[in-house]
This record gives sequence, C-alpha cells and structure tokens, in this order.
Amino acid sequence: MRYPQIRNFQLRRRGRQADMLLQLFPQGLMFCIHLDTPLFHSLIRSNAFIIKSSVARNNHVSDQKGLIFETFSVIIKALRRNKRMFFNQEQLTARILDVVALDQKNSDSFNRRGYHALSFRLEADTRLSFRDRTLHALADSIGYFPANLSYRRSAARDRMIVIHFELDNYYSGSIEMIRLEKPGPVRALFERALLCWQEKSPGYYYRVTGCFYEILARIREEAGLQPEPEFPARIRPSIEYLNEQFTNPELTVAEIARQSFISEVSFRKIFRAATGSSPRRFLLEKRISYALSLLESRCLSIGEVAAQSGFSDPKYFSTVFRQTVGVPPSQYLYKWEDIS
Repeated sequence: MRYPQIRNFQLRRRGRQADMLLQLFPQGLMFCIHLDTPLFHSLIRSNAFIIKSSVARNNHVSDQKGLIFETFSVIIKALRRNKRMFFNQEQLTARILDVVALDQKNSDSFNRRGYHALSFRLEADTRLSFRDRTLHALADSIGYFPANLSYRRSAARDRMIVIHFELDNYYSGSIEMIRLEKPGPVRALFERALLCWQEKSPGYYYRVTGCFYEILARIREEAGLQPEPEFPARIRPSIEYLNEQFTNPELTVAEIARQSFISEVSFRKIFRAATGSSPRRFLLEKRISYALSLLESRCLSIGEVAAQSGFSDPKYFSTVFRQTVGVPPSQYLYKWEDIS
C-alpha cells in the first residue's frame, strides 16, 4: 500500500493540537487516510488551520487540504486514546540534548521550549501556571515539562538541575510534578548526570542517558507507579471494535461483546476486572475525550461535536460532558479560546 506524504505545512492558529502535530512529526507525515467521513467534510469547509502545503499525491488522494485535516484528526484521536502520564511510561526513547544547572532568584518569566525537560529542584519556592492550572514546586520536587507547552514560572528562589531531551512519538499537554519520600538517590543521579555532561569524558553521553533512565526507574519504584492494565486477549477483538466504532451513537455493549463471541454479562465482568470501570463508562469517557479534541479545534459547533463524538442528543452530551470535565462544553470552549 502506498501512503500519502505531507510536507512543509504551516498552521495559522497555534495551540495544543498544532503542538502535537509539529512535535510528533517535524519532518512530515506518513499516513493512510480515509476521506469519506463527516469530520472531513466539516473541516474542509472551515479553512481554520492550513495556509499552504505540498503533498506527494497518489491515486487515492485528490484533495491535499482534506488529507491534512483528516490526518490531523486521526493523530489527535489516537493521542487521546493512548494518553498516559509521563512518569507512568514504560518504554520511552529519549535523546539527551544537554544537562544544565540553573540558579535564579525573584524571577517571573513565560517559557516555551521545543524540547522536553526533566528537572530536580535543589532549592525552590516556585509557582508554575499553565492553562487554568497552577502547581507549586518546592525543594526535592521532580518535574516533567513537555515540549511546546507555554507556561509561566514565578519563583522567589529556583535552583535546579535540568535534563533537556527529545522523545519519539510521545506528547503530553501538562506539567507533572512529583516528590519522593526518599529523594536522595534521584538527586545523586541528577548530580552525576550534570557532572558527566560537564566533563564530557569518553562515554559521557551513554552515562548521562543511563542516569536519565535510572531516574525514571527509581521514580516508578519509589512512587509505586504501575503500568496501565492490558486488556485480556479474550476481549481484545471487542476492544478493537470499540476503538473503531465508538463514534457510532447506535453502538451497544452487547454488540461490542459479540465481537469476542461471549455474552454481555461475561464481557462486563472481564472488562471491569481489567480496568475497574464499566464498558459503558469507558465508552462515554472515550467519546468525551474525542469531543475535547474537536472542541479545541474550534472548527465545529457544539451540536456538531456532539454528533461526531457519538451522542445523538446534544443535551445528553452536555450532561455527560459536565459530569466528566467539570464544566459544560460552552464554558470549556470559551476557556480554550482564551488559552489559544
């Protein structure tokens, strides 16, 4: 199968979705795209993001703007489905860029970087603000700062060691802070990474990379973080079907269970044992997660978002959205416009 390739595109409006796209695929995209979806027809009319692009066409692609929009949707949908905390990742592939020591007093700055950062604060009284959240970083705090995230840092004192790095195929839209009960070993690893980077003796890069992964391993061990549960093989056909059909408003748990040739009752028991949640709640959360990405694109009305997320009743969509997110869709959209 031949895949269309997108290169040299620009985004008129920058925001979290644009950052995802540029961070994950800075050199271009390789995707097999289907253009016969309602989302494609809505996005193609909006002309909200694309200024110019060049596409290596094949026989299946006739509209470069549609290809880019649909690619955009597919990527965001996949990212929403697989979103996990940075500190709970198990198989990250990092490229270390540098290790630096910073010492600042009475600073107030806005920050945005094209790479990720992992920091250990030796002394700190710092407030970090991004979107509608504020975190307080103190001494011995370990922080993860994703690439392309704009945030404000206000610090009376901020002395830290920071590892800057790049990641393949990973995106997070939030700063994460954690404090360990016994921070000493992790602090020693940060200090060793800094010393190795400064001395640059033979093999220093491998030693620094080793320190980086050992830091993550110790955080997982000390904080008791656990990997997300895997779905049992017995119900994986159902899960794959759910992931493909969750925007269908007629989708039922019974229909999902039939894909694994088991009863609805058995499917519910196996599903709850694996996730701690019911299939219906999982389905609703997946639909709301997808609705968030559509709202953030600002290309569709709330009614259109509801329909394309699998809700046939806009009022029910608003109710579930408020219960899940904490605010109604209209208020979330207003906040997102302010942020963007």
